[in-house]
Order: sequence, then structure tokens, then C-alpha cells
Amino acid sequence: MARNGILILGLGLLAWLAWIFMSGDGLNTEHDNTLITPASLTPHDMATDSHVATNQDSATTETAVNNTIDGKPIKQWLQEVANPRYSEDPVLEVASLLLDFRKCKDLMLRPPPQLQELKPGIDQFLSLQNRINQECKELNESYPLWFNTAHPELKILALAPTSLNGESFQQLLKDLFVQTKDFDYDDFTWQKNKLAILMKNPAMTSFAAMDHGVGVFNQEQTQIYMDLLNTQDGLWILTAYELALQSLSCGFPNSRSCEATSFYMVNKCRTDHAACGMNFKPWFQSYVSPGMKKDVTLIINHINKTIE
Repeated sequence: MARNGILILGLGLLAWLAWIFMSGDGLNTEHDNTLITPASLTPHDMATDSHVATNQDSATTETAVNNTIDGKPIKQWLQEVANPRYSEDPVLEVASLLLDFRKCKDLMLRPPPQLQELKPGIDQFLSLQNRINQECKELNESYPLWFNTAHPELKILALAPTSLNGESFQQLLKDLFVQTKDFDYDDFTWQKNKLAILMKNPAMTSFAAMDHGVGVFNQEQTQIYMDLLNTQDGLWILTAYELALQSLSCGFPNSRSCEATSFYMVNKCRTDHAACGMNFKPWFQSYVSPGMKKDVTLIINHINKTIE
């Protein structure tokens, strides 16, 4: 019975991912084996088109020659991240902030239909909505250039990384934008998510929780967790892996990924009105079954042992 409830949650997550995938911001028709192409990293109008390389070269050349991005001094862009939340490396800081911006740009901040006739539920949602609107206003005021620019992902390529992890992330981004015929999206996703965990980056790890494919598409990793959890149930594995990554993100330095107003919990609120206004940990303790909690712990322990 508990597993049936988790499967319903898993299907709800898949439905939301499908909405994001088909909304236009993350569509990539060349890789139909993917669960979702990250909208904040792969806007559909540049993920597969040939003008990606042109835009990338143009941005890089403009920065090198004029020391500007979009006609504004690059120092002005860097000033916005001079007091970082997540990383001293501007490449990683901006990439992380873009994931924070998602809740202001991608989510439909309207009450889900199932809440419209439930007064406690709608009150919780509207209160959460007000908190999010205030946070988004503050983000816009703190990062006006990065918050409002079009295709900020490409502009990350114009920044100079200051760490090896920043170089690795920027290279992954370049590989994604200039895809070759042998581009492997599953491997890209795995490397991106592995790097997020290695860096202990809460924003990237939380997003990885909703963009991993383990249990559904990534066959190699799925088989590992089928053996670990002793189950052939792909949706169960999908949900357990998601909750494991999200749990990890809560404990990383400067984490805001598990607050009630985080992208993850706002989305959870849309599919589970009991989650509206709750932080992740209390929701996890109250609403996740004992069997699922056990498997989440197994996955966390496995990740901590194997990711180096």
C-alpha cells in the first residue's frame, strides 16, 4: 500500500516534468530518451540549433575584445555576485543562482485545481505565493542583470572560472550547447549531477533530484539501484533517488534548497497540498513511508561511498 502511494507521487512528478519539458523552455527533440532537459541550462531554441555555437563564439569574442556582456562591462555583471551565496567561483555562483531564479520564472504560481475548493489548502498556497513573490522581488533587486537577461546560460560561458570545478562545469555546458552526434545525454546528466554532489552545491544537487533519470532512463545506474534496493520497480527507484539527492542538498553549506519557498518544495506543494508552507525535512518525516525512508538512507550511504 505504501509503495502504491509513492508510485502516485512518482507519477505526479513525471507529469510535472512533462509539463516543463513540453512548455518549450526545455524541449530537445534529438534526445527522446531523456526524462527532462534542464530548462535553466538548455533552452530548447538553442539546445540543438546550429546557432548555439555562433552565439557561444559571439559571447566569448565580445567578452575577450570588449570586456563586456550585452554591451555592459563584465565588471558590472561580476559585481552582482561579489558576495556569493554558493561559490567564490563566478561560473558556479551564477549557475546556482539561475536555479534559484527558476521558481520566479518557470512555475505557474496559481493554486492547483485540487486546492481551489479546500480552504486550508488554498490559504497555505496563497501565503506561500506571497512569500515567493517577495523573494523574487529581492532576487530581482539583488541581481538585476542576471535575473532579467535572456539566455543567461550562454553568458556563463563568457565568464572566467576560478576553480577546477568551475572549469569542469563550464566544459559540460559547452559540450551540451555544441552537441556532437555521439553526445550521450545520460552520461552528461550523470557527470553534471555527480559534480554537483562532489562540490556539495545545494542548488545544483536539489535540481539534480528532479533531473536524474535513474529508475527510468539511465539503465546502468538503474540496475545498480535495482540491486541495492532489491526491487525492479523503476518508479520506486526514481522517487527514492530523488528524495536521497534532495536530502543530501539540505545538509550542504549555505543550503536554501529545502526551505518552503525553494523550487523543490514549491513544486511539491503543487502536487501535494500538505507540503505547502513546509520545509523539506518535516514533510519528509511526516509523509514519506518507513520503507521509502529506509531505501533513501541506503541510496545516500551508497552515494557517499562511491562518488569521489
